[in-house]
Amino acid sequence: MDMQTVTQPTISEAIGQVAMLARIACSTPGISRKDATASSEVDQAKGAKDKTTAVYVDRLMGAKEIHNQRVNIHKSAQVFLSDISLPWTGGWWLLPNAQFEKFVAYIYDAKEKDAALGRQLEAEVDRIVAETAQNIAQYTVAPLTREELLTGYSMEEHFAEVPTGRNPNIPAAAEEWVRQRVEDQTKAAYQQGLSEVAQGFVKPLTRIANRLEEFSFTKEKLDNGKVKKTTTGSFKNSLFEGIRELIENAEAANVLKDPTLTKLIEDLSFFRYVHPDDLRNDGMLRQAGATKAKELIGRLSAPLGI
Repeated sequence: MDMQTVTQPTISEAIGQVAMLARIACSTPGISRKDATASSEVDQAKGAKDKTTAVYVDRLMGAKEIHNQRVNIHKSAQVFLSDISLPWTGGWWLLPNAQFEKFVAYIYDAKEKDAALGRQLEAEVDRIVAETAQNIAQYTVAPLTREELLTGYSMEEHFAEVPTGRNPNIPAAAEEWVRQRVEDQTKAAYQQGLSEVAQGFVKPLTRIANRLEEFSFTKEKLDNGKVKKTTTGSFKNSLFEGIRELIENAEAANVLKDPTLTKLIEDLSFFRYVHPDDLRNDGMLRQAGATKAKELIGRLSAPLGI
């Protein structure tokens, strides 16, 4: 009986089956520009050597409301992608297939808002150009032009397959060399990404440990009548909503079920399921939460072996 050899997928191929590379490229008009004349005048007035000072002019001074809103939309979209993905190389993020629909829905909404601001900018562009020119006054740097404002903004999402290095169009020995090199790079990028995801829990866990201990300390003073009323040591539900979201994103990013990250996610289950009101009402539960948070922080301060 003929036996067929089953080839196990490489790491890059395994990752490529459950994730893709994604990035968001954004552009905005150049707002700040050096005014050489003003810089030289300042140097002369101060008796300084020429080119000691650099005076930069805001080319959209006094008319940046729409610009700032569009920049915030662009940055928020990039942050959202980073939140639901694994850090990768070359400006790319490893986006799990499980997060794809969430990302598409978010980027669609972001682009709709950006487009609406673009239409508002088009309606107000002449006023903005005139107002900026007046605010810049006698600086030699020109304000942003109508064309720069109308064509200078963009936000585009890009996707790519995880490279495997396989190429049947080159000699087999060369293909194997390229494949192994890509495999090593993919493995290193994946391990680094997992490590960064794990390290992302340090700050929220530190905040949780501090808030729980502060709450207990303050409550003890209130119970003993040492203080009458205070908001010091209180904590908001959002403290735990934030770490729950981090846990869910880490779970999705763990596309190859790395055992170390899987164990960390399991150990974070206390913070995933505990209700903040239970922590406020139960001193022993608060102490257990603070202890658990500090224990995990200690583990994360050492190399994870991911």
